[in-house]
Amino acid sequence: MKLINREDWIGWKDLATPREGNTGKYEKYQDYLYELVSELKPNRILEVGFNAGHSACCFLNAYPNTELVSFDICRHGTEQPGVEALQNNGFNITLIEGDSVETIPPYFEENSNKFDFIFIDGHHAGEHPYYDMINTLPHLSINGIVVVDDYGIGGVAPSFKKISWNTYEELKVPSIEKRIKVLKKLR
Repeated sequence: MKLINREDWIGWKDLATPREGNTGKYEKYQDYLYELVSELKPNRILEVGFNAGHSACCFLNAYPNTELVSFDICRHGTEQPGVEALQNNGFNITLIEGDSVETIPPYFEENSNKFDFIFIDGHHAGEHPYYDMINTLPHLSINGIVVVDDYGIGGVAPSFKKISWNTYEELKVPSIEKRIKVLKKLR
């Protein structure tokens, strides 16, 4: 079910079309994420992988009162203009530039924030997804939700399988264009 026309989202038309990766290409997927965030109403969202900002724009339109912290290596040239476009539209978003494996641990050494929603869509090769998961999951609130994007690509599935998910409930995902894992933290 289409919740809202993405062309009507605040800031959507201000975002660049990226050369690679783009959550914005998958309408059913974005509708699912939009509904998930609008129902959860997270105080804070952590995103690994900003790119041009399409997933961030989705989250911020689903629940505009949230604070979004995004980590991205910033190698495409679309990241800073995307963040500025969303900030100029009144959204509370911070971009932390650099390799997430190197930038997430120091962030949490300086910030004790808990996040209600974590979206992991960074570098998919090797053990990078594993480190994105182990570096962020301890900072997910109880009843918070984590979405692991692109489950079938690169090192994402092998990394996912290394994690102990015994304190999480896997949520059912409707038929969408992408393979993802969605889990709710129970304790």
